[in-house]
Amino acid sequence: MAINERLRQFIELTCLNITDFAKKAGIPYVSLQNYLRGIRSPNVENIHKIVAKFNLNVHWLLTGEGDPFITKKEQQSSLNDRAEEVLRLIRDMNEEQQKEILKYIEEKRLLMELMAERRRKK
Repeated sequence: MAINERLRQFIELTCLNITDFAKKAGIPYVSLQNYLRGIRSPNVENIHKIVAKFNLNVHWLLTGEGDPFITKKEQQSSLNDRAEEVLRLIRDMNEEQQKEILKYIEEKRLLMELMAERRRKK
């Protein structure tokens, strides 16, 4: 089974139609249609959006092995691994670099809040 077929199967498991799935995932409907038709493969950004919104198991999407949904335990383990990696990287930086990273994170958080507020107003 190809990625487009597993993606279609995953959408069916969510009990959503394609339009609603695309909206909830934050993916353009046309892109999703192209993925399902096998015209294009999903890009990393859109796979990430689906994973984040629906707990899609990327290993299952790519190989067909395992369960389509990741468990909360797997999700937490992955999050812990990323957090540990971020902390390790920050610890290896000097104080000035750490300040720059923290400033960037705060700016990014504020930008995301503004974008979310703008979407809510639409």
